[in-house]
Amino acid sequence: MSFEIFTEEDRQKERELLTSYDLDVRFFDKLGFKIKQIVPERNCFRLETNKGFYCLKKMNLSDEDIYIMQELTMHLNKNGFMNTFEIVQQSNNEILVPYEGNQYYLTKWMDGRESDALNLLDIKAAIEALAKFHRHSEGFESKLNTGHRKLYGSWKQGFSQKLAEIKAAKKAMLVGGKGKKNTEIITHYLESCEKAAVQALKLLDKSSYNGLNARDEGRKGFIHHDYGLHNILHTFDNETFIGGLESFAFDVRMHDLGYFLFRLMRKKGWELDRVFDMIGYYDEIYKLEKEDYEALAAYFNFPHDYKQFYRLYYIEDKEVEDLEELEKIDMESEYSQIKKDFLIKFERYSELL
Repeated sequence: MSFEIFTEEDRQKERELLTSYDLDVRFFDKLGFKIKQIVPERNCFRLETNKGFYCLKKMNLSDEDIYIMQELTMHLNKNGFMNTFEIVQQSNNEILVPYEGNQYYLTKWMDGRESDALNLLDIKAAIEALAKFHRHSEGFESKLNTGHRKLYGSWKQGFSQKLAEIKAAKKAMLVGGKGKKNTEIITHYLESCEKAAVQALKLLDKSSYNGLNARDEGRKGFIHHDYGLHNILHTFDNETFIGGLESFAFDVRMHDLGYFLFRLMRKKGWELDRVFDMIGYYDEIYKLEKEDYEALAAYFNFPHDYKQFYRLYYIEDKEVEDLEELEKIDMESEYSQIKKDFLIKFERYSELL
């Protein structure tokens, strides 16, 4: 049997993916497929078979989690949200396929393209899809144990732990940073991160965060917990599909919206009007309340990307060469001033609601 492997730019990633999967004729016989083509795609394989196109994934979840994920998908479908990737049930009514000590599962393959941060229509569609996802997730009840995925009320603890990491990183810079290329700029950056983290915790303390958690937990919904452009697919018939449900969690829905907007603003700039437009797309489908805006204000203030720069420019000791990235860690840059102004105005807005 010969496998056709699609040639992509990163051949090393292809090789790593291939060697991590036990691709074998006997395995595909178990699936009842005749394989025409196998194509590496991110962390899975696209299978062209005599029965159609599928995505093959190697299990990196517990058995319980994969079955909860199936329950989530079925719940969304039952409530009218069909835009997730359906897990394929095998002929024995199981979704997991054991082979050579590993577990695999299949989802239906969807052709399309990843969201483009520069495409305003893509962003609008992605946010609208998220609002529908949240709305249709409500009323979920599982037959399995979901306690390990429940994160309600965890923001304060999470922010505090990361604040401690920032302080430790700053101390490491002061003690062991002598002679390193980027010590001064990273030290100043970490000092600003510490102040931002403290401010985020203050905003969380004075917000209605506890009430927000009680409200969302009472609605029995769930969140994506990794809602980025890489997990959003736009099909060629203008549908928007959500993938990457492996990270699912039970938490306030503003985590997903905050995570998505923070990453987008970090790439495209902290423009207040644009952010309100994007929040408006969500609000039109799933109404936001004052406590949602308060939570977003705290989330936006926290320096979620602190570890990326510390690791890159201190631990790996690389030069700060990218001018755009340099702007993001230079507290005197135009980028930093615009972000500061944005955070002040958004915080004021959340207080005036």
